[in-house]
Amino acid sequence: MLEGYTWHCNRHTFASRLVMAGVDLLTVQRRGGWRTVGMVTRYAHLAPHHLRAAVERLSGVELGVNLVSPAAADTTRV
Repeated sequence: MLEGYTWHCNRHTFASRLVMAGVDLLTVQRRGGWRTVGMVTRYAHLAPHHLRAAVERLSGVELGVNLVSPAAADTTRV
């Protein structure tokens, strides 16, 4: 058994992965059974590479550069 792991941790993983896959917060709220979108934001912990990719996409927009999907951007990094 993993120390500190509970089944409740699955709710965090569920919300985080849906948000990182581009699912909107209202849909995540409904699928996860949370009463408010505010609770969803407490559960949806984004991975650091996802946050970095979001900022990089903003930089591409400002420069008028064609954007690369976050998944493709991660595979090209060393």
